[in-house]
Amino acid sequence: MAGRPITRETEQRVFAHFGSWENFIDFIADGGSLQEAAEKLDVSRSRLSNTFRQKVPDARIKMEEARRLRADMYAEEALLISDEAPTDSGAHVSKARLRTDVRKWLAAVDNPDKYSVTRDAAQVHVQVTVNQLHLDALRKFNPQPEAPKAIDSSERTDLT
Repeated sequence: MAGRPITRETEQRVFAHFGSWENFIDFIADGGSLQEAAEKLDVSRSRLSNTFRQKVPDARIKMEEARRLRADMYAEEALLISDEAPTDSGAHVSKARLRTDVRKWLAAVDNPDKYSVTRDAAQVHVQVTVNQLHLDALRKFNPQPEAPKAIDSSERTDLT
């Protein structure tokens, strides 16, 4: 049988489990990952990804849109976790903070234009040298004496 039997088999597994490529894209948008889908279909992640790119027109654009939607879902989850976090113990607060931070990071990875935290260039390259601060403080309280006068070699007396 001519053609691509591995691609055809992978597509059949997608249709058997998800029903269509659109439902597969919705699965990704709802928080699923390619790895999770591949495990459900009992295929490798790369095989599933290659089949998706071969069989779906504008696959890259559709996957990017699914990831943007997934980023929105992660941001909403982070908000819910932080709003519903119990404050009765430090452990609960720390766990809620960690869960929120992970979702913020996932949202920033999936949609960096919307959720990435950018730093001001002035904040990134700040360097504090304690030695220099110490020397500046000493100079402030102990002004330097006048610079020593230069010795003129013509006025030099013979020291021998």
